[in-house]
Amino acid sequence: MRDRCTYITALNDRVISPSLQKQMFTELLCDRVLEIETGHSPFAASPDKLTAMLLS
Repeated sequence: MRDRCTYITALNDRVISPSLQKQMFTELLCDRVLEIETGHSPFAASPDKLTAMLLS
């Protein structure tokens, strides 16, 4: 049994491109992929929105 995986795609990330993020979450076999309109650190840029997304 494997652990559940949720991947947060930061659409405006200039460190890890969205295409590389897609490759990463595909290889990780994530159960859920969420997208947020922030840069590399959504937990700092938009903590309330990120929290709401994770709890939904």
